[in-house]
Order: sequence, then C-alpha cells, then structure tokens
Amino acid sequence: MIVKRSGKRVTRICGHFFMPGNNNVPDHLKDRLLNDRQFKHELQNGTMAIVGAKANVTQAEVKVEASGPEPGPDMPYKDMIGVVKNTFDRATLEHFAEIDSRATVQKAITEQLEAIAPPPPKEEEPETESDEDEV
Repeated sequence: MIVKRSGKRVTRICGHFFMPGNNNVPDHLKDRLLNDRQFKHELQNGTMAIVGAKANVTQAEVKVEASGPEPGPDMPYKDMIGVVKNTFDRATLEHFAEIDSRATVQKAITEQLEAIAPPPPKEEEPETESDEDEV
C-alpha cells in the first residue's frame, strides 16, 4: 500500500515514518495502520491519502476501495513517473524499481534517486608544505 503524505514534516504512526511524498507501507503493517486513530485523522484531514484507492473513514473503521491501479506496472507509465517524482523515500523508490521494469519508469527512478541523494562528502585538500618553513 502506497500512502501519500502532503504535510511538510515527517510523522511517525505505528512505528513507521511517513516522509512528505509517497511512502510504501509494509504488508504486515497495513491492518494495524488502518485501525490507528492518528492515521484515520490524517486521512480525514487530507494530509495523507492512499494512492490508487479511496478511503471512507469512520470512527470505527477505514474502508478502502480501489479508485485506480496501485503504483506499479498496471499504472500508466506517465502516471507512474508522476508518482516517482513525488517520492522522496529511498526505500519506496527501490520498491518501485523492483515491481516496475519499464525502461522509462526505471530511468525516472534512477533520476529521482540521484536527485535525493545526499551530496558527496567534501574531500579535504591535502596540506602542502610551504617553502617558507625551509630556511
């Protein structure tokens, strides 16, 4: 299940961190998450949404109905590229790379991984001995 977080901050629900953008929720956490009060509140507020599904939230439960294909090979490639560009979590991008083998999608995933990668560490310049020390 892919959950989109539209807030600007990272939030933690049921021990899972949700970054802004798209996040992959492990299967073992799905049922627990759908019954969590905070997650229901986030869905009702609109700060979180289940990608490819419509969630009907009540106090007692969350009913999820498919409103389109989930991100992956069944989603049109242009839509999938849009999902990839809105994903800032390395693990979720790697998950997409595993499930969708289309060349255009793989290229978008590679570009997004490069875009979110931390900058390489600065190489310190080696200290050179100056001629002034030799007298």
